[in-house]
Amino acid sequence: MLIGLAGTPGDVAGLAAMVVGTILAAPYSDRPGASVEGWWTVLAAGTLVALVGAAVGLGVESLGGLLTVLGGVLAAVAVALGYPSR
Repeated sequence: MLIGLAGTPGDVAGLAAMVVGTILAAPYSDRPGASVEGWWTVLAAGTLVALVGAAVGLGVESLGGLLTVLGGVLAAVAVALGYPSR
């Protein structure tokens, strides 16, 4: 979304991938071995912020873009922290 490399279809596909990935990761949120407990909550929050940012971006592009980027960063950090440390 930040640079519009794939256009609107790419943006929609990326957001859909975040939502599907968050849903698919839910059963693994309580398994031991993650670097940090609560990683899935951060992932879900990042996905939600990205979705809200996309919706806000329809009206106010700059604010929506910032929210979407923030959500993407949160999701990426959560994935890194949720990766098993063992």
